[in-house]
Amino acid sequence: MEYLLFHSEELEDVVREIPGLTHSFRRFGEVEVIAVTEGMDTAVVRYERYVVVVTRSLRPHREPVARYAVETGTNLKREFAGGRYETRGDTILLEGSFDEDLVYGHLIALLCEITTARILAKDSRLRAEHLTRDETEIISDTVRILEGAGKMEISALEKLALELSSLKAKFFSSYMTFKDENEEIGLAILKARKISRSLEGLLSEWIDELAFELESLKYYETSFEQTLSGVRDALETVHLRLEMLHRGENLELQRRTSSLQAAAAIIEFVAVFYYSMGIWDKYVGLSNYPKWATFTLLATLSAVVVFYTEVIGEYLSEGRLGRKFAISTMVLVLTILAMFLIPLIF
Repeated sequence: MEYLLFHSEELEDVVREIPGLTHSFRRFGEVEVIAVTEGMDTAVVRYERYVVVVTRSLRPHREPVARYAVETGTNLKREFAGGRYETRGDTILLEGSFDEDLVYGHLIALLCEITTARILAKDSRLRAEHLTRDETEIISDTVRILEGAGKMEISALEKLALELSSLKAKFFSSYMTFKDENEEIGLAILKARKISRSLEGLLSEWIDELAFELESLKYYETSFEQTLSGVRDALETVHLRLEMLHRGENLELQRRTSSLQAAAAIIEFVAVFYYSMGIWDKYVGLSNYPKWATFTLLATLSAVVVFYTEVIGEYLSEGRLGRKFAISTMVLVLTILAMFLIPLIF
């Protein structure tokens, strides 16, 4: 007897290939018998994500996901609830008395869970090999960035940090898929072990092999977690370095801006002083008055105008007038008033 496992999506195609099927409405635990041929020579059953064809003679054209043969044997060594058994490759030899519950129920559920674990373990092993290659690349880039972080310019460091972040995101996505597959393998093994124990150890050696394979995959999982942790630490180091470099640039920019502002204030002061002196001299003749008085008034006017320009700038940016505006306005008005009254005083 053969057990041919197909994906549940292939149900219609599988049924179409088997002549003489009639509907059946029987259940053996979680296994549902959908259709059978006369004399139960072939049965189509469903268990979770699989459609299983149990047959003595049928050879469907469609290739199954997995194929198991069940035959009778004698002088077998391993014991289980129905008698004795042995496995040779994907062939299961049975010795003893076994009923429909075993043939169409427990054994099918057990084989489906084992198949799920095998398929996922194979895929997970390939993914682990791919991730190992990516891990080597990402570790190499991380070491290169950490070694050059103290010497690189901001633009080069930012470019490498971006590349490392991209590699990390891609690696993390594949790692999470790998981790999810391992969890599914573990769940399938738990289900298979539960069914095997209910049959007092049937196919327990296959389950043990899968459990050992899962432990091997878990080792990779631990290694990948450590790599991701190292990359996170490296990126934090790079970001701190970039922050320090940007802070240094900002301080330098602030220093230069302050120097330019001071130079602009001096130029503005000189310009206001010069043009105010020319205009004032034209109207009142400054040579007729004490130089200390005219110089003091011109210097005060120039300083107040420079300060007043800053106050007006703050008002335009912040939208509010403060105490500095009131004081500077008052000083400016008084200075201009004094300039007009100087002919009366001297």
